[in-house]
Amino acid sequence: MNRFIVINNCLVNVRHIVMAVDEADGTTAFHLDNGEVLHTQSSPELDDALMGIKHTVGIIPVRGLNAIMDDGSRQFQLPVRYLELTADGSCYPLDTHGDDPHWNEDYGFIGLVEAPDKR
Repeated sequence: MNRFIVINNCLVNVRHIVMAVDEADGTTAFHLDNGEVLHTQSSPELDDALMGIKHTVGIIPVRGLNAIMDDGSRQFQLPVRYLELTADGSCYPLDTHGDDPHWNEDYGFIGLVEAPDKR
């Protein structure tokens, strides 16, 4: 599966990035396999995109798990049906990640726990 990031309004396939170098002036230089070097302002968002954070690479069906969530005033549990595997190796409950663009602003994902047995 190809993964692309935007560098200076250019869509770049991460497979073509040979090296990324943080420069002293606060920019990042991306050395591509064709010899081209792209310079752009460094940022945590750029680092996350390069590392594949929040880039989905797989969906895993699960049973018997709850996500512990926090809305700022209380913690609560939600049942999880699918886990999202991201390129950086992290897993997130798919039910809490992406359907609502403001979900991660309003609710914080804390972790996963085994759901209580309903017998």
